[in-house]
Amino acid sequence: MKEKHNYTIRYDLDYFMTRLLGYLVANKYIIDPETHQVIQNVTDAEDIFFEERRYGKTVTEALEIADEVLFRNVGLSQYDVVTDLLMDNYSDTFGLDSEKAMEYWTVRVLTEIPDLFDDFDNTIIGIDQLELDTNYDALVGRIVIFMSDNGVQ
Repeated sequence: MKEKHNYTIRYDLDYFMTRLLGYLVANKYIIDPETHQVIQNVTDAEDIFFEERRYGKTVTEALEIADEVLFRNVGLSQYDVVTDLLMDNYSDTFGLDSEKAMEYWTVRVLTEIPDLFDDFDNTIIGIDQLELDTNYDALVGRIVIFMSDNGVQ
């Protein structure tokens, strides 16, 4: 049995870690699986699942409750945020309706401006919508400077 609050994660057998990391990878989150929030969400989901099972919930019911805990503090994907900003500001400049073009520029922005999201709260997974709304202009400004430095107006 796994010791409570032991932050050593069993990647090979851990259902909740696999589920959370699968979601994060599929949605192109940029996050280290060893971060405190990922480990805390997984540990809390596992704890609540076993607690609910002890109280007589079915596996399906316990998994539904554990999922709420597992995905707590999961914000927006940095990839999706940059993609949306590029679509809003540059879709007329070059045909960003193409999936390959969108991926190229999104990856390039995230790669060449690695500190783009450094001013955002790192206690959640991804980007909080309220914080994004607050910092929207600064984020767009950095992307506009990057794009103009690379010849895109």
